[in-house]
Amino acid sequence: SRYRSKVWKLLLGYTPAVTNKSDEVIGQKRAEYWSLVQRYLGEGIRRDEDIYHQVSIDVPRTCPEELLFRQPKVRECMVRILYCSAIRRPASGYVQGMNDLVAPFLDVFLRDYASLEGSIHISNSEFEDLEADIFWCVGKLFDSIQNNFTFNQAGLHRQITILKGIVQRADGTPLMLLRTLLLVELSNHLHTVGIDFTQFSFRWFNCFLLREFPLQLAQRIWDTYMAEGDQGFNEFHIYVCAALLCRLG
Repeated sequence: SRYRSKVWKLLLGYTPAVTNKSDEVIGQKRAEYWSLVQRYLGEGIRRDEDIYHQVSIDVPRTCPEELLFRQPKVRECMVRILYCSAIRRPASGYVQGMNDLVAPFLDVFLRDYASLEGSIHISNSEFEDLEADIFWCVGKLFDSIQNNFTFNQAGLHRQITILKGIVQRADGTPLMLLRTLLLVELSNHLHTVGIDFTQFSFRWFNCFLLREFPLQLAQRIWDTYMAEGDQGFNEFHIYVCAALLCRLG
């Protein structure tokens, strides 16, 4: 897990594959991030007070059981990342649940510098560099799932519809027959008792299982999503949710 932050940066396309250009490119991106912070939050001027207010409310609710996320420095970092991300993406802005999606990155990038009590032992310059890295990595994720957060949340509803279809569709192969019959039985039961898939799976797709599993376990799942490339969070995640229904149903 100590290599996870480096691997995530590579898989998300933030760190260039050409190593001799890596330091130069990342240095430019870090400077660009802090330029955005100055533009959007400098001198007490905020472009959208409503977004800032909602972000400020949601950040303290993020992983409250994790000591790291109770640190004022970490919360201030989250506010800056989420607010600047929202301003840069007016099509989606800020939607509740985005704060959860920042949490795995903060934990992965800062874990090596955090004590058991959650305090962070890192210089200000190192922390600023890591915050910028997190911002751009989170941005790569947000770009790939932006349809989940637009006004009608079309991407999210598409995933729920596909999940419902997977559960309802029978696979005739002997290996899958029993498991599929159980899924069909589950689907019929949910229909009988009047439970719509949206009622229980909306959060699975909105927060990518971060509220269903401990943070460190969710990061293991995210390893696979990122390794799957652009389709990891949009396609592979649907089948993970179907597997959960199969296992728990």
